[in-house]
Amino acid sequence: MKYLYIILITLIFISSCGYNSPVDYSKNKKFEQLKKAEWLIGTWGHTSIEGQLVESWTVKNDSVYAGTTYFMVGKDTVFAENITLEQIGSDLYYITQVSNQNDGRPVSFKLTDMKENELVFGNALHDFPQKITYVSKEDSLIAEISGKEKGVSKSERFAMGRMK
Repeated sequence: MKYLYIILITLIFISSCGYNSPVDYSKNKKFEQLKKAEWLIGTWGHTSIEGQLVESWTVKNDSVYAGTTYFMVGKDTVFAENITLEQIGSDLYYITQVSNQNDGRPVSFKLTDMKENELVFGNALHDFPQKITYVSKEDSLIAEISGKEKGVSKSERFAMGRMK
């Protein structure tokens, strides 16, 4: 009988310690802003007589997508950029780092507008660009950078197709 009480007390103690059931991340809406940009994931590119542009996006973790962009002329990479799309709290940031620009430091652009297949990021304090826009249309991705450079409005548009 004494052992029965010990077993019973032990079971009550174990059950009162609590059991943490696994978290169901499918119901976690903590990073839903980032999730809405999931259409970026994949590799996009465009080849022209000037060279080849490639932009690739992967899921780094539940709050960050990692991207790389490069432009090649022949076998030479003439431009390379590392990007993260990161949700911090309820805000989504496009953070870019180009080795030969801004002393190699990252520059952040905050999401200013989001539609089903469009993302708009802005940083009014950056020299150029101040605005970065991504638009998805079927198997195409259009990236546009715009703003003022030395007081003159400027924009550059990059149309890419999904690469297999």
